[in-house]
Amino acid sequence: MSSDITREARELLDGTTAGEWRASLLDGVQYEDGSSSYRGGAYPVDHGSAPIFLTNSIDKRDADFIASSPRLVRELLAENEQLQQWKAEAGRVMAELQELGQALGLPLGSRITGTEAAAKVRKLLAKNERLAARCDHFADAIEDDGNAWDDSQAWAAWFAAERDEWQRRAYEAAGEALDHQKAHKQVLAALDRVRLDHRNEVWDDTLPPGGVVC
Repeated sequence: MSSDITREARELLDGTTAGEWRASLLDGVQYEDGSSSYRGGAYPVDHGSAPIFLTNSIDKRDADFIASSPRLVRELLAENEQLQQWKAEAGRVMAELQELGQALGLPLGSRITGTEAAAKVRKLLAKNERLAARCDHFADAIEDDGNAWDDSQAWAAWFAAERDEWQRRAYEAAGEALDHQKAHKQVLAALDRVRLDHRNEVWDDTLPPGGVVC
């Protein structure tokens, strides 16, 4: 059912008297061919309501159809809406089946269902599982390598810290040695001065009074 037809039917239905209808006929004649002629018309189901239409002659079958038409139109519109939803879902399923057929290497127009297609699907699933297992293995290996790399970096940092500490101590020891060497030189220089002063004093004691006359 096209969208134009359904739109027109819905618009006409929305303009009718709300609720269910019933046929109400009086003083009729039934003919041998099944037709009839009655006075009456269509009323809302609720008794006491004003008639929807009245006539002096109407076939009972026409009256029944007219009285049932709002309900039938509503049901047909609802069924058409459901069919359109199923059609859209079927279109998605067909598209997915076509993709599946391409993945299975089936030519266009081949049956996607059946034992042969099911076997190919199982084969494809098994292949996917093997690929997934290999991916997991590689992922674990990469994670292990990453942990090993982290450990090696930690050890390298520790060795660098130890190296820096020993270098600092070596520099301090070298500085202390230089200080000791400088102090040692100062002591030796002081001793030399002491010895020199001592020799001068001894020499002065041996000179006669008045000094040396040349």
